[in-house]
Amino acid sequence: VAMLVRTQFLETADRYRQLYQKRPADLIAQFVERVPMHRGRWVVNGKTATSYCWLVWLRHREHARSRAASHFGQGFIWIPPCRQKLTRPDDVLRFGGCVDIPKKHKAWRPERMAA
Repeated sequence: VAMLVRTQFLETADRYRQLYQKRPADLIAQFVERVPMHRGRWVVNGKTATSYCWLVWLRHREHARSRAASHFGQGFIWIPPCRQKLTRPDDVLRFGGCVDIPKKHKAWRPERMAA
């Protein structure tokens, strides 16, 4: 199981007792860049003050924990900067929906957006 959560989700004594104490995540992967997410739409050059991380629980616990530890170290990794490298000019067309796209963006073509 993998969950993309606000880093703040890691906090609180109640969550510790209800979740982490009984079954701690096998891997926590923290983004070093902020990951902008805007409800119901995609903002091409979006910004955010919120940090996110992945929490991962592997299925077969004992074997999985040793595998994760040997592969990832202590079960915590940093996800290096990758937004610029992984963002493509045609993402706006592939992910569509309600989009705030600057008119100077490479993918801006009003006739294609209407289709």
